[in-house]
Amino acid sequence: MVSGLRVVVERDARSPVVAMVAVVGAGGTSDPAGKQGLAHLVEHLAFRSRLTGSASVKARMEAAGAGYSNGSTNLDYTTYETMAPKEALATLVKLEGQRLSAPIAGISPEVFAVEREVVRNELRQRNETGYVGQVSGWVHAATFATWGAYSESHFEGSLGDWGLHGGSSTGLDHVRVEMAGTAAHVGNMLAMLTEQLSTIRTSGNAVRFLSEQVLPWREVVDTRPEVVAHRKLMRALYATHPYGSEATGVQMAQVSKSEAQSWLEDVYRPGNTVVVVAGEFDVKEVEPLVHEYLGDWSQGTPQPVLVPPAPALPAASPRVSTLFTSRPGATQGQVQLACRLPTATPELEARYALMAELLEVKAYQETRTGTGTTYGFGASPWIARGGAAHLKVTGMLDAQRLEEGVVALRSTLVEFAKDVSPADLEQARSRVLAQQAVSFTTTEAWVDALLAARVKGFPVEAVAQRPAHLQAVTVDQLKQEFAGCLQRLVVSVTGDEAHSRAALQAVSVP
Repeated sequence: MVSGLRVVVERDARSPVVAMVAVVGAGGTSDPAGKQGLAHLVEHLAFRSRLTGSASVKARMEAAGAGYSNGSTNLDYTTYETMAPKEALATLVKLEGQRLSAPIAGISPEVFAVEREVVRNELRQRNETGYVGQVSGWVHAATFATWGAYSESHFEGSLGDWGLHGGSSTGLDHVRVEMAGTAAHVGNMLAMLTEQLSTIRTSGNAVRFLSEQVLPWREVVDTRPEVVAHRKLMRALYATHPYGSEATGVQMAQVSKSEAQSWLEDVYRPGNTVVVVAGEFDVKEVEPLVHEYLGDWSQGTPQPVLVPPAPALPAASPRVSTLFTSRPGATQGQVQLACRLPTATPELEARYALMAELLEVKAYQETRTGTGTTYGFGASPWIARGGAAHLKVTGMLDAQRLEEGVVALRSTLVEFAKDVSPADLEQARSRVLAQQAVSFTTTEAWVDALLAARVKGFPVEAVAQRPAHLQAVTVDQLKQEFAGCLQRLVVSVTGDEAHSRAALQAVSVP
């Protein structure tokens, strides 16, 4: 354009959504001497800029149905990303133009001070407790260490030599192996996958590596305050159910090679496996390949491993269950609010998703936009095999304002148990539907959703039915679920003892 602005337009009709990404060529390395962090602060302020008499850019984007809106500051550039229903395109273009042309318009001294605190909290969260967001992954990876198992292969070279790529991952209740490539390689992929699954076993070398390299690291991780807090929370939510206890390094050290091999033989068998084949091909051509390469894999019983049923819900109580984990001298406290939810079904999962969306937005408004005491809170439902489910809100709060922040979060639950406004519900529903539409733009995303449904015990049809389930959720249903959550609430704080215990005491009174 005449101004020098470069605009790239690309049409993508796979989903009824539009996306806008603005990249500004200024980042951390552009900060003036003595003003380090300025670019990062401006990125935050740009979301709260406003024209005279209008709401902030962030609020107007949410009103336009934006399912995703975020920004990031790198060393050399700053990005702003937004996704929304396609009908909102004109509004997004207008708002982005206003934001870029006047990123700090209408910013009051109070808002400036709040966002400066938010940036400071973000930096402290990364540097003081930067591993918080990785703890769950570490625990799961170490609990189900893949170093102890391997498979034989008669295919020469690596997957890349065959024009393929792949990998494996481990969740709390399942192991996933994946391969991807062109449709012409479906036969090779099925043959490789069958070989990998049918020959997997452990060895003395793998067990020795586990005991000499992995377990010492794991025992150190077990002492991390956030790991200790995570275990306490799961125990409080699930008691003696298997989800209430995750293996420690000490417990893992007691497992013998023969026990590991017996476990592999029990779980790595056809009756306990789901294979999804997806891509651009003729199903009639793929079906014979499936029978040819997977049909001869025969091991164990044809039934899956018995899944323990979801445990009964804890008894309702007006008192909050509180958990404290010490982290001496911490300038921030890690806060987790969680509650068990009724055994999940596809219909209930839609309710839980909307509960999380409502809570996350409200928590953002109360603890970040309002006071700057945190970098932000996230909320999400957790659903596992057998329908076991809980809702969790988690984030970091400035230690000096822990009590204020924790009380505000609990008050948010109380408010939603009393009333959920139809307008808030419709906005949350619009955002979740937009997120789903965006997430299903790739074959891999569909595979993820299908496998997740099977792990949860949902029928595969539930994936396509989810938008209808979301549309069917009512205000009264959400109020009922929030009220139940409030009666089973667990609050966990990890941080300096004095501030943490004061915060827990403040919310423990009915």
